[in-house]
Amino acid sequence: MTGKYQQRFGFYGNEPPPGDPHGTAFGLPMGERTLGHMLRHQGYATGIVGKWHLGFTPDRFPLKRGFQEFFGFLDSEHPYFGPDLENPDNLIYRGYNRVTEPQYLTRAFVREAVSFIQRHASHPFFLYAPFNATHLPLQAEPAMLARFAHIADTKRRYFSAMLTHLDEAVGAIITAIRAVGLERDTLVVFVSDNGCITAKSSCRNAPLRGGKFNLWEGGIRVPFILSWPGTIGAARAYRQPVSALDLVPTLLTAAKGAAYVDPSLDGVNLLPYLTGPAASAPHDYLFWGSKTNLIIRDIHPLFC
Repeated sequence: MTGKYQQRFGFYGNEPPPGDPHGTAFGLPMGERTLGHMLRHQGYATGIVGKWHLGFTPDRFPLKRGFQEFFGFLDSEHPYFGPDLENPDNLIYRGYNRVTEPQYLTRAFVREAVSFIQRHASHPFFLYAPFNATHLPLQAEPAMLARFAHIADTKRRYFSAMLTHLDEAVGAIITAIRAVGLERDTLVVFVSDNGCITAKSSCRNAPLRGGKFNLWEGGIRVPFILSWPGTIGAARAYRQPVSALDLVPTLLTAAKGAAYVDPSLDGVNLLPYLTGPAASAPHDYLFWGSKTNLIIRDIHPLFC
């Protein structure tokens, strides 16, 4: 959301600190601008559908952080059916108002995403759609689950059904963009936040080592797909290491139609690398870390 490493502003964790159960001091620091702020400044309608997880109090809601529309929840995980009975403070919101959602949550999110696209098709828009699928809890619609009845491992069966729900949701968003005639004018990004947690979900990171909560490649190397027909070549694999931080300058450059330069950003505009003219690696180093751990990847090969 910022294009900066978290070390620059000290927001590392997902949960409120001890002694602050309601998260009054938790979240992205108020002095930081989000991609929503930046694109609104360029005249874009901005909306978020899905999981926020950057603050619980009204001053840290998405509507205060650069987004004009919000449908989703604020905390870590949410059941896919009905309200979160274990955490009544993590219900579904539309704007600032709590709502009851009768649909399976992934379907509800794609419904709202498609609606946003249709309502804003006549002018520039930025839709941020952080689905919670395939995050725990393992829940799927019975009809979808029945498609995977041949899988003996119960966790694997549920995970496969949830992943298919997500696949179909992404397909519905792409279909909506095509239906309003904006496929060649829209940069679509699909990226995961981290590797999966294999023991709880029966998902797999192979052949990568490790998974969520660690800094092996199974934890930090994730799917990262950009689609922009007519601008980015189809079926091309870019082999140099990049970061989700690169999305902020990349999307701002695409929106502006000219290179977006901001020395405070740690991300790099990827468009010159994806469209041909830039031959070097976007980064010399990449960093991952928390309050207690830091790893540095030197992009250049070592010579002995």
